[in-house]
Amino acid sequence: MAWKIGEVTRRTGLTVRALRFYEDQELIGPISRNLAGHRLYTQPDLLRLQQIRYMRLLGISLADMKPMLKDSKQLAPRLKQQLIQLRIKREAIMSLEDRLSTLIDGLESKNVSSDDLDEVLFQTMETMMMYEKYFKQSDINKIHDHGHSLKDGLSTEEAWNQWVELMKSEIQAGSGPQSRRVQELMNHWNVMIHHLTGDDDDRLQAFNDLIHNEPQARKDHGIDDDLFDFMSKASGGH
Repeated sequence: MAWKIGEVTRRTGLTVRALRFYEDQELIGPISRNLAGHRLYTQPDLLRLQQIRYMRLLGISLADMKPMLKDSKQLAPRLKQQLIQLRIKREAIMSLEDRLSTLIDGLESKNVSSDDLDEVLFQTMETMMMYEKYFKQSDINKIHDHGHSLKDGLSTEEAWNQWVELMKSEIQAGSGPQSRRVQELMNHWNVMIHHLTGDDDDRLQAFNDLIHNEPQARKDHGIDDDLFDFMSKASGGH
């Protein structure tokens, strides 16, 4: 059975121009003609056109497509490569979605005025970029998951703020970095960090690097310079 070009465009969704272009590029054909000179497409021609259309949807270039159509053995490796690229794009899109969601949550929670919006937006994006220097998006998501609550029922933010206030109280009271109470609080710090990072060594190291290397990260967590210096001494670092 054979079909004229009008019927083929209806069946494949391709334009007449595209059909002629593929024929000129020798991706399909040669196409037979009837006595009136009209092109006649056979069942194998339609199958080839569907293959071409599918490959185009996958983003495969015409240059790469031509040898693949001639030798089907080249198709699987190329499709595997295309699958990897699609997964990379998907991860990038998911990362962007997470960024936007975090940005929106941050802006809404601060309830900023239009006058302050630009400054808050800049600060929020700068903070996001800072964290992404140390963590993959998947790690950030896992930290958020672990950070909802601690074993004592407090939210991570509540427990963290409580810990900061207790440490500052010890400093004001004149306690030494190696005092029993301060060491108990440092042990509690370690428990919180291990919980927050899911006891994952890589995330734990990344979090420690973040706190040690980024003054803004310390500020975001309520740790001023005096407290950070005191913590360093309490943990044995001078």
